[in-house]
Amino acid sequence: MEVELIAELPDIEVEVLPELPLSGATDWVRDHWHVQINADDSLWRCRSTLAHEYKHILDDPFREELYPRWPRGAAMPPDLAERICDYFAGCVLVPRQWLYKAWDDGLRDPAKLASHFDVSESLIEVRMDQTKVSTRPIKYRWQRASRKAYQRSARLVRNATLHLGTKQTRTTTTRPAATNKLTKGEKNDFRNLCSSSATA
Repeated sequence: MEVELIAELPDIEVEVLPELPLSGATDWVRDHWHVQINADDSLWRCRSTLAHEYKHILDDPFREELYPRWPRGAAMPPDLAERICDYFAGCVLVPRQWLYKAWDDGLRDPAKLASHFDVSESLIEVRMDQTKVSTRPIKYRWQRASRKAYQRSARLVRNATLHLGTKQTRTTTTRPAATNKLTKGEKNDFRNLCSSSATA
């Protein structure tokens, strides 16, 4: 995720300065947002800080509703706001579905995942824990895809029989199109398919 594009948004000025007391800070200055990033931090940390500070900007119009204990003019945001902004930064830099895809494509090592997403290993490990990527049930993904395929084929058969002017009959191998439940036999088939895929 090219989080650096935040710096190109209107009304936002990003300045990277050395020796800042914090990793980042955001203030409304005259007619624009002024974001300061600590140049002494690593590139990975700077990218995360930029996304973190952008969340503060997004939250500002709703600050009283989101953080009632954070009055205007207060020096430091509350811990809740900081944790939410950290979570937002992780989601921006390592989106859940992108992490799932990288994992399914064979990227399992935290160092390789960190390199793939251009973030720190610590952030990748946090996102792996948050998304439970390594413990997702493979069976569910197979069942969902197979159910959609069955429903699609059932519609095609129905449309074809109606087009030919023949009366659609129900046999022991078909089910009413309205139901989404799998038969016991299909469940066993899917279970065997998923277990064999998981060990492959």
